[in-house]
Amino acid sequence: VTSNSDAAQLAETLVQKNCKTKVVGVPVSLNGDLKNQFVETTVGFDTVCKVNSQLISNVCLDAISAGKYYYFVRLMGRKASHVALECALQSHPNMLIMGEEVALSKLTLMEVINKICDGVQARAELGKHHGVLLIPEGLIESIPEMYALIQEISILHNNNVPVTEIPTQVSPWAAALFQFLPPFIRREVLHFQQSFFAYCYDISF
Repeated sequence: VTSNSDAAQLAETLVQKNCKTKVVGVPVSLNGDLKNQFVETTVGFDTVCKVNSQLISNVCLDAISAGKYYYFVRLMGRKASHVALECALQSHPNMLIMGEEVALSKLTLMEVINKICDGVQARAELGKHHGVLLIPEGLIESIPEMYALIQEISILHNNNVPVTEIPTQVSPWAAALFQFLPPFIRREVLHFQQSFFAYCYDISF
């Protein structure tokens, strides 16, 4: 089974059929978003963080060695940035963008971009022209204006509006934001709308 809800449903079905088979639900989440007073940690989260942190540390060494590149590392985490945060604590990158902070502050896409640029400029003033930046894959969902744009496009998709006509049928502000995006991002927005999560998986900044 893929979730504890499925496990519970399976257990209820077995009870109804008077089957003595026992069903045990094990909390598994690579994103580490199931922590509570009953679950200290979830299966997979620690391994994912350690493996990714090791890889990020290697990237940090490469950045220092080259001295002229910035690396953007996208980590799993759609609703929660737990993996990105834990990896940042272990590998010490130069910058971390957390989806929760972006959503809480209601930052626009341009404000997120400016924050990254400010960080790059601040390091350049110190004579450092390299760095590593971590972002969760669900960052796009955390930006209110991007989320609203995606919602509008999803509604048009559900209404069977042809892809070529979608840019002309969204609201004026959504159309302006859509035109602001690079061409390859526009294509992703229009053609990968089978589900919102599929969109988050296919797009990275």
